[in-house]
Amino acid sequence: MNEFDTIVFDQLDAFTPELDRWPDWLDVLRRARRSRTHRLLVAVAAAIAVLGSAAAVTAALGGFDRWLAGEPGRPASNAVQERFQQANEQSLAAFPKDTKLRELIQTEVDDKRYALYGFRSGSSLCLRLDAVTLNRSIGPTCAPVAKVRNSPAPLVAIVGNSGFQTQHGRPGAAISFGLVADGVTRVDVSAVDGTHRALIGGNAYLWLQREPNSGQRVLRLTAVRGTGARVTLPITTSFGLFGAESSSPARSPRGPSRVERRIPNPTVGWFVRGERRGFSLGEVERGSPLDRTSPTSDRATRLVKPDPDSNALVGLSGHWCLLFFERGGPSTSCTPGREFWARGPLNLLLSGENDEFIRVSGVAADGVRRVVLFLAGGERQRAALRDNLFTALVAQAEFPIRVVAYDSRDRVVGVQTWRWNFGATIPKQAARTLRPVLHVKGPKGAMAVAHVGRKVHGYRCWRVDFSTGQAPGGCLPPIGSGPSIWVDLVQPAGRDLFVIGHVFAGVTSVRVKFANGDVIRTKSASGLFVFAIPRPQLGPQRRAAYAVGYTTEGHRVQQQGFVFSTSR
Repeated sequence: MNEFDTIVFDQLDAFTPELDRWPDWLDVLRRARRSRTHRLLVAVAAAIAVLGSAAAVTAALGGFDRWLAGEPGRPASNAVQERFQQANEQSLAAFPKDTKLRELIQTEVDDKRYALYGFRSGSSLCLRLDAVTLNRSIGPTCAPVAKVRNSPAPLVAIVGNSGFQTQHGRPGAAISFGLVADGVTRVDVSAVDGTHRALIGGNAYLWLQREPNSGQRVLRLTAVRGTGARVTLPITTSFGLFGAESSSPARSPRGPSRVERRIPNPTVGWFVRGERRGFSLGEVERGSPLDRTSPTSDRATRLVKPDPDSNALVGLSGHWCLLFFERGGPSTSCTPGREFWARGPLNLLLSGENDEFIRVSGVAADGVRRVVLFLAGGERQRAALRDNLFTALVAQAEFPIRVVAYDSRDRVVGVQTWRWNFGATIPKQAARTLRPVLHVKGPKGAMAVAHVGRKVHGYRCWRVDFSTGQAPGGCLPPIGSGPSIWVDLVQPAGRDLFVIGHVFAGVTSVRVKFANGDVIRTKSASGLFVFAIPRPQLGPQRRAAYAVGYTTEGHRVQQQGFVFSTSR
């Protein structure tokens, strides 16, 4: 997008009326498909010429058209649809009552049945995974339509990394799922332990691994078309419990950076006057009482659905508390008095929708007509705005973002720039020079060399190079509190298994205790420890062990469990 595109977008957007509801794309596509005239061919050619990007051309030629029309897969069974509707109606933080589930993939893994469902609701495309046998589920979790429509790749990960735990708190399943375009015949999942084939159905992919090793993660996804063309998308670039992303170059925020007109004494008049907009807290609870000691328990709390087709509620409570409410419960940000408006006529609350998308919610003061999010990739997204409250979904990969407020004369009245992880950036110097600190040899010949960098502004980066080619690494942010010892991942290397972890708060040595009573000892270097699983412990059966941290004086501090096996 160039400067001319930006000007055109702003002018068109300024004269676009607010919509009471989202367009019926299903009807649009159905009518478009019935037309077989030369006029349609001319229109398509013109649209491609105007759009002028690979992503737009892909969408125009039908890449994700089934999802944009809300018709992926096939209709869910009546029983599944009825259960979804019953659960959906228990709270006002719900999707529209006429939302129809689509069945995408059904599968069994180790005698456990799983089903992936999807649906379109307004500006969101959503997926839900049901672990039928386990009576558990993930989602619905959503992605913005704009992200899918503008995707330069024929694959969009909705949940890049997730899973279920066992009743003992161990990893029970590693999971990844998302959307695929027409023509994709295969999705390869590159994980910590190697490459796997995902299931494909209903323009979606699903990868599920039962009883994974500790730290199992998806690293990359590769979509393969029938022509043989391949597109690879990174999912994980940093490992560890506290891993911060470090491999992606920092990008500059886009969009206006200067305010053209200031709104004096910003406020929300209806809230100050006590007007009953949206919903009360009691209406939202629907039999699921919230903590009455929280700021959201104030009787004056009011919640609004900025997007009537979404399940997101945004509200105001108490003495200027911003509230975001979904099925999982409320998130709040309270700033009393005039400090609430210290950064202008916008106040924002960011929360992780899942590991791939961020929910941006907020309140705009009186005088703000529209709110636009400028994304790092050059795209922009208009937030749903109603009664001063707004919300939008943004891909993590599109950060940093710039949230811009406009008045009725299309002047910039507020600007806020946000990076995910609360604006933290890893200093380049922290990842530049990593020195070798540990050399570890596995019982079957694989070698591991651990490297650690110097601490820069509280950040310390690390990497472990294996003789078999793997090189996991990451950067630890400043840690004020947390566990004293943790395991980041179990890394297969040839026929060996290595365990990588970190220690904190005075821990200098680690003992590893196995289920049969065997114990091995290892040291940490700059907070990092690496050890190889002994030969007698290697095998295809999953086993549990504990890493125990000790101080220099030999005092036991804490232990961390992990699970492992040699073949998955």
